[in-house]
Amino acid sequence: DLKKQALESGLKSLYGPKSNMYGYSVSLFVELARQDDEVSFSSFIMIHPGDHDLQLEWPFRKVYTLGISHPKDPSNVISCKVNPVNCGDDVQHCFLRPKGKENRGCGQNLTTAGKLETDGFIQSDTLHVFLEIKP
Repeated sequence: DLKKQALESGLKSLYGPKSNMYGYSVSLFVELARQDDEVSFSSFIMIHPGDHDLQLEWPFRKVYTLGISHPKDPSNVISCKVNPVNCGDDVQHCFLRPKGKENRGCGQNLTTAGKLETDGFIQSDTLHVFLEIKP
């Protein structure tokens, strides 16, 4: 499983499919990283070059939420809301118009793999992660 792979190698990343949201070509990726004897779970938005980039506002400024929803209780969510305007200068390049390839992802640590297991977020080896962008 992914937690085991992250414990062995130190890092495991999974990339979701690209989606068109409000004209922006975006994807979600998650990263499991070993930290001592635990595995952290982080989620990120990635902005890709898209067909509508010339018509869009840059840098990307839409508020977005990265999260994980519980399979049996949709109201039980672990999430993080991000307003790019409030992000530090060190990550502003993530929101610029992509040139040739996708931008580096921007997100944060949401929880640990152990907590996801203990709290029942993983069911049948499946985890429900989401990216929501506000209009």
